[in-house]
Amino acid sequence: DRHNKRRLVSVATDLLMVATGWFCFNILRYYTLPSETVDSHVSLASFLLSRTLVIEQLVVPPAIIVLYAISGAYNRSNTMYRSRLDELINTFTVSLISMISIYFIVLVNDPIPERATAYELMLMLLLSFFVPVAVMRLIITGLRARRVRRGFDSIPALLVGVSDTQLEKVEKIRASRCNTGLEPVACIDTSGTGARTFAGLPVHAESEIPDLCRSLGIRAIIVLDSAGIYGTGEIINRLYRLDIPLFITPDMHSMILSRPRISSVTNEPLVDITNAHNRLPRSLF
Repeated sequence: DRHNKRRLVSVATDLLMVATGWFCFNILRYYTLPSETVDSHVSLASFLLSRTLVIEQLVVPPAIIVLYAISGAYNRSNTMYRSRLDELINTFTVSLISMISIYFIVLVNDPIPERATAYELMLMLLLSFFVPVAVMRLIITGLRARRVRRGFDSIPALLVGVSDTQLEKVEKIRASRCNTGLEPVACIDTSGTGARTFAGLPVHAESEIPDLCRSLGIRAIIVLDSAGIYGTGEIINRLYRLDIPLFITPDMHSMILSRPRISSVTNEPLVDITNAHNRLPRSLF
């Protein structure tokens, strides 16, 4: 499964970069800490291979990866659609939390007599966590964007709730394929019009969605038309169960109780509700 491979690559590269950053920080730590903390007769190799630092090297990086997972960094839509700015914000936020946590859990017992040295360690720790992960993430995001622009990585998309009023939006999604990778391959008629095609795409019944997602390899679902708060709410709740990145149009944004982020997909922003923590409550329907 392409999604799982992409997640695995994201986790593996983040873990490698965090481990690299933590290792580099310990080298800086050796040369920064005063002589009463690090015995001047202890070599760098002996310091790095001490029992305490080996345990820290094995424990700290996985713990930070758990923080990234909690932040939603490895959710399906985040590994597919996250922008460079999203990557930097997520990386800096987790790095800052990691720096504060690690400093007060691991380093607070180090006898640091000068306040300036403590601040230096905190800054070095933050940069050690942030820079390697941020650089690698930007490289991976850039490579994926290049593949999309060259047409090597299309994202089969299913359009749900199509109608004549949505034709312009469908054409914009098609026109932006070189930037977003989204490629509509089929439509779902939720109004029961009985149409067989829409904008040159085959139209299917709502009951066929699970089978279509499997047979066509659907990797994104876009709900274009509102069937009212009751009908659209039921559709969205059913689509959540498919575990496929889900987008809705801005006019339905007010129907979602959580605050999902807005992804710029074509000139019409689509609201990404894949990672929203709260679904529409059943009591509304």
